Amino acid sequence: MVFRLSENIVVKATGDEGSALTEHRSLSYLQKHLPDFPVPKPHGVVRLNKFYLLFTSFIPGLTLETVWSQLNTAEKHAVSSQLETLLSTLRSLPHPENTPLGGIQGSGCRDGRRGIRLGSNPIADARQFEDFIFAGSDTASPLYTHLLRSLMPTSPAKCVFTHGDIRPANIIVSRHSDETLRVVGIIDWESSGFYPEYWDCVKATNNLTPRNRSDWYEYLPQPISLRRYPTQWLVDRLWDRSMVNS
Repeated sequence: MVFRLSENIVVKATGDEGSALTEHRSLSYLQKHLPDFPVPKPHGVVRLNKFYLLFTSFIPGLTLETVWSQLNTAEKHAVSSQLETLLSTLRSLPHPENTPLGGIQGSGCRDGRRGIRLGSNPIADARQFEDFIFAGSDTASPLYTHLLRSLMPTSPAKCVFTHGDIRPANIIVSRHSDETLRVVGIIDWESSGFYPEYWDCVKATNNLTPRNRSDWYEYLPQPISLRRYPTQWLVDRLWDRSMVNS
């Protein structure tokens, strides 16, 4: 739940301490290392009974979800191009040596599907991350798990800074005086951190179903495009079916 407190401040309320701290730490990290990156400025986290309140600056504009169906092809390509530049910048942040994957300051790895799985131990690299992912099903047989995992590329994936939930509802746009549509903010960083480079591609299609008619997925920016990571994406889609209780 997000509430606007004033012209410039919003508060996000959640019962999940981990998501609140992960988002706050990521926003603080980006403010320090990419000060011009369009994200809300963090103003602190407060616990109130069973809720955690994350205070940030307000980014004026509309969500891309609100306006996407009204855009023409050129405008959709322009938005995708802007996102490509932003995500390339984000992914250029170096993974600090000797620090675990997942959220900043040891927040750990998260895998959100129908629920959220948290890594119980520090995860050092992409191979250990895949150990974590492929240990998440109570229904998949060892044979099925081995067969799927054997399809993954043998070269270890590079680990980059990821958002973890790139979708139109988390992208803020604004129409400027010259009538061009600009991406002015990316919000909802509760699943962010350092993850294998294909992870944002996998998670960008969490809401994609066989009945989906939105062409948004045709315009996914190149750094997280399905066409860039087809094997990892397809393996995860198959694996997701075994995560019935996740």
